Amino acid sequence: AGAVAKAVVQALYPELEVLAWVQQVHGIVCPVVPQNVQAATVEGNIVRTADAETAEHMAAAIREARTRGDSLGLHGAQLPRGLGRPRFR
Repeated sequence: AGAVAKAVVQALYPELEVLAWVQQVHGIVCPVVPQNVQAATVEGNIVRTADAETAEHMAAAIREARTRGDSLGLHGAQLPRGLGRPRFR
């Protein structure tokens, strides 16, 4: 759905750039100024965050949780435990 939306926006407004990135993973915060974020950096790492060094730390935390058969959870939401359990391929 995101790719379709991006294509539609680009067709209608070619001068507009929409860029989203992961800001935080389990207490690891991406220390960037939003105006300085580069699309190539975001799209150049598996976590899709705006800082390459931070991406490595985030990916390591995700891998560690995955080896335990766990996830890092969803923060900021009042959801019952177990909702949205991780699904690993």
